[in-house]
Amino acid sequence: MRLVLTLLVRDEADIIATSIDYHRAQGVDHVIAMDNGSTDGTREILTGYADRGELTLVDGADEPFDQSLLVSRLARAAATEHGADWVINADADEFFWPRSGTLADVLSAVPPDAGTLAMIRNDFPPAPGEGPFWERMTVRETVSVGQTGHRLVPKVAHRGSAEVVVADGNHAADGAGLDAAPFIPAIEVLHFPYRDLEQATRKAEQMATRRRISGVHRQGEVADHMLLGEFVAGGTFAAWFAERRVADAAAAGSGGRLVTDTRLRDFLREGIERRAPDPAATAVLADEFAQAAIRIADLERAAVVVADLAASLDERLTAARAALEATEANLAAERAAHYETAEALRLLRDSRAVRLAHSARRVIRPGR
Repeated sequence: MRLVLTLLVRDEADIIATSIDYHRAQGVDHVIAMDNGSTDGTREILTGYADRGELTLVDGADEPFDQSLLVSRLARAAATEHGADWVINADADEFFWPRSGTLADVLSAVPPDAGTLAMIRNDFPPAPGEGPFWERMTVRETVSVGQTGHRLVPKVAHRGSAEVVVADGNHAADGAGLDAAPFIPAIEVLHFPYRDLEQATRKAEQMATRRRISGVHRQGEVADHMLLGEFVAGGTFAAWFAERRVADAAAAGSGGRLVTDTRLRDFLREGIERRAPDPAATAVLADEFAQAAIRIADLERAAVVVADLAASLDERLTAARAALEATEANLAAERAAHYETAEALRLLRDSRAVRLAHSARRVIRPGR
C-alpha cells in the first residue's frame, strides 16, 4: 500500500520539517508540497527535501488561493504521478496520529468498498515558554470549538483518484469509489494552529486576506479566519492570544475541557525513525471496521422498520382524524337541527294562536 501526503503551505518554517519527518516515520511514502508564496524560509526547507528525493515541490507562488482547486490538483497528482493508493491532504500544523500501527496500517484496514475515512481533529492551545512547539504544547482540548461556536469539522483521507475533488479545508473528498467508511476513531488529527504570537498573528492576517480575495462565504472556519483577521486589524489579537495560552497545570482544573497529551512530544523525543508495518494492527482495525459496518447495517434496518411503523401510524392517524372530522360535522349538523327545532317551538309558543288557545281553555275551564 502506497501512501502520499499532500501539503499546501505558506510561511510554516517553524513546523514544516517536523511535519514531514513525523509523517514519513508514520508510514507516508512520499510528500507532494505546494509552496504558496512563502517568504520565511519554508521554500528553502522544502527544496532540501526535494533534493533528497523525499518530496515533490510544486511552485504555487503565483497561484490565487483557492484551497479546493489547489489541493484537488495535488491529490490527483498523488494518484496519477506517484501511484498513491491512499492520500492524506494536510496542513503543516496537523499531525495525523494512528491509534495503533502506522498510518499505512490503518488505511490498509479500511473496507474495500469504502474510499474515504473521517478523522476527528482537536486543537492544542498555545503554551508559554521557550523551545520547540511540541515540547511546550502538551495540553489538548477534548472537544475543539471555533471562534464562531461551531465544532471543528473532521478531516478525511481518501483513496487515490485521478478525478477526486477535495473540499475546501480538506473536510471531504468526492469522486467515484469514495464512499465513506464506517466511522471508528482510527486516526486522530493533533492540531497546533497557533504556536507563538508572531506566527499566530501572521497566520491570522494571511488567512483573512485569502478568504477576502477568494470570496468564500462567511461560515464555519472561514468565519473564524475573518474574525481573527478583524482582531489583528483592531489591535486585539495579542489579547486574544494571551487568553488562549495554557500551562501544563491547566488541564487538571479544566473540568475535562482540557487533557494532558504528550504523544507527539514523546514520539519526537525518542527520535524520528520510520515505524515498521504492523499487520496485527491492520487485522484488529479491519475487524473493528467490519463490526462497525454490521452495527450500521442493523441501524439502517431498524430505521426502515421504524419508518414503516411511522408510515402505518401516520395512515391510522389520518384515518382517525378523518373520522373525527366526520363526527364533528355530524355533531354540528345535529346541533344546528336542535337549534332550529328549539327556535320553531319558541316561535310557536309566542304565537297569537297559542295565546288565544290558552285564553279559551281558561274560559271553558274556569279555575284551572
